[in-house]
This record gives sequence, structure tokens and C-alpha cells, in this order.
Amino acid sequence: MLGLYISLGVAFFLVAVLLVVTYVIYRMAFYNDMKEHPNWEPMGSKSHLRWQKESKAMIEEARAIPHQEDLFINSYDGCKLHAALYLSEVNTNTFAIECHGYKDPAVKDFSGGLGLALSKNQNVLLIDHRGHGQSGGKTISFGIKEQYDVLAWIDYLNKRFNNPKILLYGISMGASTVLLVSGHDLPANVLGIVADCGYSSAKEEVLYTSDKMGISRVFAYPALFLGALIYGHFDLRKGEITEAVKRSTKPILIVHGTDDTTVPFKCAEEIYHSNEEKITLVPFEGAPHGYSWMADYKKYMEAIDDFYKKNGIE
Repeated sequence: MLGLYISLGVAFFLVAVLLVVTYVIYRMAFYNDMKEHPNWEPMGSKSHLRWQKESKAMIEEARAIPHQEDLFINSYDGCKLHAALYLSEVNTNTFAIECHGYKDPAVKDFSGGLGLALSKNQNVLLIDHRGHGQSGGKTISFGIKEQYDVLAWIDYLNKRFNNPKILLYGISMGASTVLLVSGHDLPANVLGIVADCGYSSAKEEVLYTSDKMGISRVFAYPALFLGALIYGHFDLRKGEITEAVKRSTKPILIVHGTDDTTVPFKCAEEIYHSNEEKITLVPFEGAPHGYSWMADYKKYMEAIDDFYKKNGIE
């Protein structure tokens, strides 16, 4: 009997250790502890420094652009979602839904894209992903839950504005989110998708990050998988962007810097090869993560304009 008690005690101890370890990993990878204190500074890595002054000015300019409404809806699981609605000065029935990246404020990530869409006479729905800004929760699921939030915003626009023309834009995690959305049966009024520096697999992206931290995948993956499942209530295996894109019937533009060390350029190539018929890939030589726009503004705008023209988007 004593042996049984010892065995049970050891088992309970190991379970407790497992729960603690997976919770710590969950907090590190999937919990937004910066939600109340967002970072408005430009990216500060060595590869981004040459554009820091220009980037900081763009962020301040974007923050000064007034939006007309704060919108709130509930997602499929009851999470409160927020988005800022910017209306074009020109009366238009085209909307850009813009999806930001991991732990960043939406306006910061779209400090260029917000003005770009408005200059194209598009209304902008700049969303706060769950766990960010004024949206509810603090868990980040790398697009796995966020894709359904974007679908909810599409439904909202269709009901309120009578099926307007919709374009989906995303950067970094937001890019992977809209690419996951592309695998759904989207309505005909969703005209196209622009994805800037998205990863090809949520699982591989978090493991790539753990590699850079020197953490063995043998340890990292079980901890990440269980942390996401137990505390974040999502399955990391369901974030395979290449599988979603294979099902896409919408035209997709992918832009990605070749010197990206946050999301390697090979991710863009993997996504492209999963559906070459629908995808246009435009590489930006020497551009770091999220800075293709900064590295070659003219080429970026030409890529957008060519994508619009090729697919009949006004």
C-alpha cells in the first residue's frame, strides 16, 4: 500500500510540474502581457535601424489619422472584438480589412498600409486581434482562432453595408491569419488578399523561434502544444497555412523580404508553391521582417497596383 501511495505521489508531482512548465511556456508564447502597455516604437533590430527615424514618423502620422467609429462584435466563442472604421473621403463601397501582427498595435503595423488603402479610395476596417487593443482576451493563437474573427468581420460588413467589395490585408501574424481565411468558402465580394511576410505554419514558426532561443525541439514542441491546448484552448496543429491556401479560390499577393530573420523567406516560397495558380510572389531583396515597404516603396506600390489590375480590383 505504501508503494501505491508513493507512486501516486510521484505521479501527482510530475503532473504538477508538467502543468507549471506548460503554463510558463504558454505565458511566454501565447499570452499578450503587453496588451495594456503596447510598444509603439519601431522595430529595433540591427537590420531595421536604418529606417527607424522614417518608421517612427510614419507611426506618428498614422496615429493622427482620425477614425469615424469604434466597432464591437462578438466572435464565434463569445470573445469581444474591436475594430476602428476609417471612411474614405471619397464615397466608396470598397473596404480593406487590415490584420496586424503579434503583440503589436494595429495602427503601428499598418502605419503605411492605412494611408495606402485610404489613398486607393478604400474604407478601412483596422481590427484588433483577440488579445490585443480593445478586443477581449489575452491569448494569441497565431491565426488559428483569429481566422474566425476575420470571418465574423466579413459577415459584419456584408450585413451592414450590403455586400461591399472587400480586400484582406495582413502583415506578419496577420498575413498568416488572412491566408488561413483564404481556405474558407468566402463570399464572392471578397476580391483578393495581400499577405506581407506571413509564416507558412504556426507550429513551425513557434519552433523556429525556440530554435533561435537555443531550446531543443524535443522539449519545446510538447510544451508549446500542451500549453496552447490546456491554457489557450487551441490546437497548434491547425495552423498550417499551406494547407489552407491550397483550397483558396481568391487571388493572393505575397510580399516578403529576403533578409527576414523573424519569418524566413522560405515560408513565402512554401506558400507560393502550395497554390501557384492563385498566388503572386514578390520578393524584396535585402528587406528585413515587415519592412519590404521601407526597403523599396516604389516596387511595393507597383506590386499592389499590378495585383489590382491583374485581378480587376478598382
